[in-house]
Amino acid sequence: MRDYQEMTAIGRTKNGLILLAVSLLLDPIPILNYLGVILAIVGTVLMILGRGVFGDAHSRNVVLSVVIYVVGLVILFIIGASFALSIASIELSGASGASAAAAISSSFDDLLTGAIVAGAVLGIATILLTYAIQSRTGRILLLAGYVSSLLIGILVFSIVGPQLSTVVSNTIATRNVDRSGLDALQSEIQLLRFLNFIPAIIYATAYYLLWERIDLGDIP
Repeated sequence: MRDYQEMTAIGRTKNGLILLAVSLLLDPIPILNYLGVILAIVGTVLMILGRGVFGDAHSRNVVLSVVIYVVGLVILFIIGASFALSIASIELSGASGASAAAAISSSFDDLLTGAIVAGAVLGIATILLTYAIQSRTGRILLLAGYVSSLLIGILVFSIVGPQLSTVVSNTIATRNVDRSGLDALQSEIQLLRFLNFIPAIIYATAYYLLWERIDLGDIP
C-alpha cells in the first residue's frame, strides 16, 4: 500500500506529463504558444517535485534536463544578442550596397544556425526529462521526435535563408523595405511553423504512453 507522500509524487508526475504534452501541442500555434510556455513551466515543476519516487536515475535525469534546458535558453539569448550587435555594427560602419547586404545575410544565417544548435540542446533536455522511466516504445518516440525536430530546423533554414537574403538585398538596393518579399516570407514562416506539429505529436504521444503506464500502476 502506497503512503500519502508517494501517491502525491505520482500524482504530480502524472499531472506534469499531461501539462507538458499539451504545451508541446500548443507550441506551433501563434498566441497559444505563450500559454504553452506557462503550462510547460508548471509541468516541469511538477515533474521535479514528483521525481523522487521513480528512482535515482529518473531523479538525476530530471535535474540534468532542467540544467540543459537552461543552457539552451542561455545559448538562445547569446545568439539573439550577438545578432543584434552584428546589425548595429553594420549600421555604425556605414556599409552600403552589396557589402551591407552580404553582412546582414551572413548575420541572419548565423542566427538561424544558432537557433538550430539551441534547438538541439533543448531537444536533449526534452528527452532526458522522462527517458529513464519510458518503455522501449516511449524511448524510440522520444528519439524520433528529436530527429524530426532537427530535420525540420534544417529544412526551415534551407528555405528561409535564401529568401531572407533576397529580401535584404532588394531592400538595400532600392533603399525601400521589400514589403511584398517580406510579407511572402512571413507567410511562409507561419506555414513552416506548423511542421513543428510533427515532433510535438511524437513527443506528446511518448508522454501520454508514460502517463498511461503510471496510471495503470506499471511504474513505479
